[in-house]
Amino acid sequence: MANFAMPWVDADFRRKTTRLTKLQRNAYRDLLQACFDGNGILQDNNRRMAQICDIDLRTWRKHRPVLLAFFYQTADGWRHKRVDHDLARIAKIREQRSLAGQKGALQTAMRWYRKH
Repeated sequence: MANFAMPWVDADFRRKTTRLTKLQRNAYRDLLQACFDGNGILQDNNRRMAQICDIDLRTWRKHRPVLLAFFYQTADGWRHKRVDHDLARIAKIREQRSLAGQKGALQTAMRWYRKH
């Protein structure tokens, strides 16, 4: 099955990031994508986060409080409510499609069995 792309609502993003600088907006967008790609978790590692944002470690440390204010910390790392919601919705869609595929395969097998 094809991978889902991260859902993106530009109006929501713009509304929530109006007070950020361009560097912060770009870094936040990169962190959101990394969080989505990492199954909802950003590891609490300054070097890795700076690398994700394509900025040096000193700049990362300067902007870290502003950027991580959009996330919440857990024992596993940093998470984002919207990413959690989107991943849960995607998991539900995958489950529904899997069940539909199983049902279709069973119907096909039953038709084949009746013919033979």
